[in-house]
Amino acid sequence: MEKIPSLSQVLKTLFFEVATQLAKEQNVIKRERCFSATSLLLVLVLGWLQHPLAGPSQLARFAHTVGVRVSKQAIAQRLSEKTAHWLRCVLEAAVSTILFASSQTQGLLARFPAVILEDASSVRLPDALAFLWKGKGGSGPLSSVKLGVRWDIRSGQLQGPLLQDGKSHETHNPVHALSLPVGGVWIGDAGYYCLHFLRQLASAGIFFVTRPRGNLAVSTLDGQRFSLAPYLRQQTGKVIDLSVRLGSIPALWLPARLLALPVSPEIAEQRRAHLREKAKSQARGNSGVYIQGRYEVQILDSYQNPTYANGSCGALYGQYAPLVNACRPPEQWQTYDIVFHAAKCGPDGPRRRTFAFAGAKVEKGLECSAPITEVKY
Repeated sequence: MEKIPSLSQVLKTLFFEVATQLAKEQNVIKRERCFSATSLLLVLVLGWLQHPLAGPSQLARFAHTVGVRVSKQAIAQRLSEKTAHWLRCVLEAAVSTILFASSQTQGLLARFPAVILEDASSVRLPDALAFLWKGKGGSGPLSSVKLGVRWDIRSGQLQGPLLQDGKSHETHNPVHALSLPVGGVWIGDAGYYCLHFLRQLASAGIFFVTRPRGNLAVSTLDGQRFSLAPYLRQQTGKVIDLSVRLGSIPALWLPARLLALPVSPEIAEQRRAHLREKAKSQARGNSGVYIQGRYEVQILDSYQNPTYANGSCGALYGQYAPLVNACRPPEQWQTYDIVFHAAKCGPDGPRRRTFAFAGAKVEKGLECSAPITEVKY
């Protein structure tokens, strides 16, 4: 029960002291005629918690229920960019407060100075905010914001949430660029898989745990390349613990430990059902052409089918968007010519290629900056 008084004290400090000090520093409250910083925060936070899309009128009615007598005009005047910045600072102060942390002093995790989990979530916003926070568009929301966080399991410390456009990939979130302690462990899902980033962690003395991508290039320690999916299918019911090398270029191989655990038939069926639903939601042909096993030229039915730019038909996937959308309507024959000039100056030299689709040149003379296995998409 001691947790309830602790939480109460933290919230009291946040609403009455921290919010007030931040409001003074940012000149949010000039005169406390209608609002104090505390009452404004109370109305906005609790009001939007109860009515997420509430406007000035609904917020004013809510304010009366908590004893704050203000007009809708007074609230409308506070819905400004300055207030939004103040709310963001209050949020950052709130999440930086450790309420109940129990340090891992025993077991496997106690061996490491930090065990960092990184993730991001998207929140849909009203379309009117698209000028400020861009969403994915197309069949997705016009406006959304993505919140990136890192949580240290050892200490309980939370970094973030740091905000970005909803259309941007989570690896572009500012939280992804924060430093990590030497000897610590970084954990992220497959959306963060990037060999370049993993090499940086390994060279800095940081361990990593992540799920492999479907196009992962894997080799044994003696350099023998093998396909991961067929190999795993042959190991029915077994726990896999294998030392491997990641990447397609021997000079840039990354030593890693491959772990795979069998799942129950029920879990396997749930995952298959999820994949079937995801395929139905696309409802369009989707494929690609791999060049040198390193770059993917996207093939997608993009006719009247908006998607993110460097994932549409004619894109060098994850690197460059096509110059035009040259897709013809379904059931019309289309041609796709690719001209690729391989690099001749070593693994770090420029790789340029041109390709045409449906008679239109969709890319020309672009420099391929990284293998597709290293692109952050």
